Amino acid sequence: MNVPARERFSRPRGLLTALRRDERGQALVEFALVLPILLLLVIGIFDFGQALNYYNQESQLVGQGARAAAVDRCPDGTAIGGAGGCTSIQQQISETYANGALNKNPICIDPYTPGAGNPVTVRTTYDFQLLGFIGGATIHISASQTERQEIAGTYSSGCQS
Repeated sequence: MNVPARERFSRPRGLLTALRRDERGQALVEFALVLPILLLLVIGIFDFGQALNYYNQESQLVGQGARAAAVDRCPDGTAIGGAGGCTSIQQQISETYANGALNKNPICIDPYTPGAGNPVTVRTTYDFQLLGFIGGATIHISASQTERQEIAGTYSSGCQS
């Protein structure tokens, strides 16, 4: 059977045209382009949630510390340095009440003037690396609380971890 040359070559050209118009792989290519951005966004949301959790935990810790310093007692209610009591407010908060990455994070007590009615400030700071797996920015998460001393304090001021 003798087929003219024109018909023999038109068939492959039709196949190339059909492949060029075929869109079956387009969605896969678009998904591959968008996926890294989408994953970075989702992981960033989770990381920001973790940073917010650390801030909330720090706020609770300094609140406990400021209340303990205002009444001159350990956060668990025992006497400072007494039998069965804690050695310092900072140490008990840092080692007992702080969880996760904030455990043993420095807690600082800054009394301006020891004595009833005078302010006492408790503060802490934690350096959180946002998107740490790609070397993201470091955020300084800090919290502080000031209360009036109810009695003259016998606790030690300064920072302790």
